[in-house]
Amino acid sequence: MLVVLGQRYQRHEAHPQPLTWDTAAAELAELQPEEGWPAKKAAARVVAGVRERMVRLGATGLTREEVGEPVGAQPQPGP
Repeated sequence: MLVVLGQRYQRHEAHPQPLTWDTAAAELAELQPEEGWPAKKAAARVVAGVRERMVRLGATGLTREEVGEPVGAQPQPGP
């Protein structure tokens, strides 16, 4: 799930943003239909769990309290 969500970062795009939950879930379902990948709410739980573990290890800028809504999304820079 994390690899699919972050593929734009992995491709070193100029201003990457994670895929939407729906898009990531659809891509996973297409790539591995036999795995029964979770719907977007379950995918969000996977990411929330990773975020929580990172915060416990000292990472910052990952919580709603620190960055506001929407968590994990940054505005696209202008032209």
